[in-house]
Amino acid sequence: MKHMNRHINTFIILIASWVFSLTGNAQEQLRPLSGNIQLQHIKRDVPANNSIKKVQTVTPLDLPFFEDFSYAYKNPYPKSKYWKDSSVYVNTGFPIAPPSLGVATFDGLNKYGYPYNPSASSTVSGSADTLTSQPINLQLTTTHSYTLFDSLRFSFFYQARGQGDPPESGDSLCLDFFKPNQKTWVNVWGRKGYNPSGSDTLFHFVMIAINDTAYLDSLFTFRFRNKGSQTGSLDHWNLDYVYLNKNRNMSDTIFDDIAFGMMPSSYLKNYSAMPSKQFQPTEMATNVHNWIRNNNSTFKNVNYWDTIYTKNDVMLIASNITASDNCYPFPSAGWLQSSGLAYPSIGYTFPVGPDTTFYKIRHIVHNATDIERRNDTITQIQRLSNYYAYDDCSAEVGYYLNAYGARFAQRFTLNVQDTLQALDIYFDPVLNVPTIGNLALTTAFMCVWTDSGNGPSTNRLLKDSIGTPVYLKESYYNVMPRFALSSPLVMSPGTYYIGLQQVTNTGLNIGFDKNTDHHDVLYYDIGNGWTQSAIKGSVMVHPVFGRHDYATGIEEKKPITTRKAFDLYPNPAQNEIYISCSHQHVSYTEVEVVSSLGQNILKQPYHGSSEAIDVSGLESGIYFIYLTSSDSKSAPEKLIISR
Repeated sequence: MKHMNRHINTFIILIASWVFSLTGNAQEQLRPLSGNIQLQHIKRDVPANNSIKKVQTVTPLDLPFFEDFSYAYKNPYPKSKYWKDSSVYVNTGFPIAPPSLGVATFDGLNKYGYPYNPSASSTVSGSADTLTSQPINLQLTTTHSYTLFDSLRFSFFYQARGQGDPPESGDSLCLDFFKPNQKTWVNVWGRKGYNPSGSDTLFHFVMIAINDTAYLDSLFTFRFRNKGSQTGSLDHWNLDYVYLNKNRNMSDTIFDDIAFGMMPSSYLKNYSAMPSKQFQPTEMATNVHNWIRNNNSTFKNVNYWDTIYTKNDVMLIASNITASDNCYPFPSAGWLQSSGLAYPSIGYTFPVGPDTTFYKIRHIVHNATDIERRNDTITQIQRLSNYYAYDDCSAEVGYYLNAYGARFAQRFTLNVQDTLQALDIYFDPVLNVPTIGNLALTTAFMCVWTDSGNGPSTNRLLKDSIGTPVYLKESYYNVMPRFALSSPLVMSPGTYYIGLQQVTNTGLNIGFDKNTDHHDVLYYDIGNGWTQSAIKGSVMVHPVFGRHDYATGIEEKKPITTRKAFDLYPNPAQNEIYISCSHQHVSYTEVEVVSSLGQNILKQPYHGSSEAIDVSGLESGIYFIYLTSSDSKSAPEKLIISR
């Protein structure tokens, strides 16, 4: 059963496991994701699945080869400069204390963030991710001819599980070398899966000597690959600091490198993002938290500073923070703890203005002898938009409650009056799950509660249906589906709790960020009253404020005609509506009702304005009404159902 809880056999079995869990004790729980919101952008330019035969047209790379994925905060795909084929996820969320910012994570999702085989058996490990290098010249350069006496060494760091799911004994991570003349791959290293203990969170170092002349070729290539569950974001391995060079020895395990290991904390005191209208100078954090590590064996003097730019790259302030101190080796000292570098005072306030915007904060750490500069500079995006968020816009797991009518809410404080328009919600995507099994009946309400001083009160200001949660099959990149309120809610300054209440016993699976801990603002109720969450992290539900138009997250159907074709009344409606057609030259024969999320809800014949159309089965919310004929379709009219 433990194995089944970690591995999702199919999405139908996933659903069944949710329902089965209801027979146990109701509580808040986490489970692996079925997809990856960061990778689900199919039109994005990702490395092609080239074969070895095609590498003849590629200019081989020269030594040294070094890759630490330090660009992970801005690109989830490996750089094609180093990699010719990849299905891994480059990220900053899954590793625990990596050698430098960013890793390549191996799991059961393909390069587009979808399962390799959602119907595979949960007890069988199959081939999953691969990461294949560009060809590397180990033969002859203009100045050197390689031999086995050049002490060629290949090394890397790996971590099992990290912030994700532990690989079992039937899973594995492997390394292969390619012999170009023989056109064969040779397995040179492998590690079976295991469940790391709580103290086993460090990355493990591996070094391999190149001691076969068959590898001394201008088209030498290597690849990493994993075996594991093919059904989701499971059986995780994190890879970092891949290094191949000559004149190395087996004790060459120390790197003279000062590096960022994680993204800095938000420059906002309470949120990772907030509406620009709500921003005030008091919302600025006092300090920023940096994660800086020394990969050497001796202490190093480190300088740090940041520079703040507008979204248009206009410098607002240079060297806002400057600090210098000694940084001691990570294996013995851990993250740098000097207050000036690890927790420097921000001493700056963003300009106050009504427009949505974002700021670019460039962080730089410097040591004179540092061998790798790419991981010394990172750019942080600080958003002042039209929504609140606690998370970093990436999810490592899903959060759910396994009880009928369960509800959860996060705390938000408005500084000025504003209007709640919608909620952006990351439901674990991949398939349109509501068409499968019991989730066909799954619905939820968007709710707002006032503050009791110790969590949500019994005073509920809003209960607005979102109908069926949308698990998008179409791709979206860093964009969460938006669920509009049927009627915007005007909210006075004060503290509120905003969240969801499910109306079935099937747990909603919401994206959960394990790297930004705001469990103190998250409360849940499974029938015994509100309880503060005990799980560290942040739920990915973003309240959207303001009065301007906003997208629904889908592309609306384009009508054949654009003129207003009919009048709709009453609107808002409760149980029935009437449609009066204003264009008698068009003989419309059918009425179509579409939800605000693009779902076809209702179709029925249209017999004219004298006949009432029954809408009593529709949940409260926003819908679009179309009239159609054999050769045309009207422009839509918006219908509000309010009860």
